[in-house]
Amino acid sequence: MKRALQFISLIPIVILLLYIFAFSAEDAEESTSTSKKVVVVVAEIIVEDFDKLPETKAKSIIESMTSYIRKLAHFTEFALLGLFIALHILTLTRIYPQISISKLLPFSWGSGTIAAVSDEFHQIFVPGRSCSLIDMTIDSMGVLSGTLIVLLVIAIIYKKSDRR
Repeated sequence: MKRALQFISLIPIVILLLYIFAFSAEDAEESTSTSKKVVVVVAEIIVEDFDKLPETKAKSIIESMTSYIRKLAHFTEFALLGLFIALHILTLTRIYPQISISKLLPFSWGSGTIAAVSDEFHQIFVPGRSCSLIDMTIDSMGVLSGTLIVLLVIAIIYKKSDRR
């Protein structure tokens, strides 16, 4: 059962990495098109009567939101990755007692950051894309945040169980 849980906990990591690398493999034109679709949906949600705005105003809003939405997407993808990696490491601590929970943060953050760096490096070979130190940093901070969420939940659970 423990081995099955260990394997199952890898599935969301692999799926998310495939998703991240698939989007990074889009050339600049495809990536811009994908981002624009997402930004329009977000603008329709947060900007009152967005669909009734003059085209020039709507276009201006989309342009001003695009960079922020893209960076938020980077952060969110990698926060999920950090969360999934931390949960996987947590399953390993149940199977292999020599892997302590204190190693969760460096292993999770480190392996997620390696994925972020390799994702950005891979973009060097995609037409119109580049490797960005800013994106690597945002991605790494996302991984750290996802990992810290898991550690926070663990701390809360242990604190509540200590009260009993």
